[in-house]
Amino acid sequence: MNYELREVDRGAGAICRSILASLPTWFGIPSAVDDYVTTADTHGSLIAAVDGLDIGITTLVHHSPDAAEVHLMAVMPTTIGAVSAERCSAALRSRLPISGSRSCK
Repeated sequence: MNYELREVDRGAGAICRSILASLPTWFGIPSAVDDYVTTADTHGSLIAAVDGLDIGITTLVHHSPDAAEVHLMAVMPTTIGAVSAERCSAALRSRLPISGSRSCK
């Protein structure tokens, strides 16, 4: 199994919509999904993929040089999903100090 994490500066709205569509119990309000998609299109995201299939997204919003928010973290309901969420969390924690924000561990 080939596991990949990649960062995108913006433009992840279509990936976000696809992942959220696989989680209707958690993300079933169309207007809320649209808001998450817009944020993924306009802010940076970390995408998790397995064998070339995008299965997870974490969208980070920087409010100031000292504050960043994980706006969305979602993974498709697969066995590998929990591993993806943990790897995304670890990757974000390692990147926050580089970008000038402080991590709240």
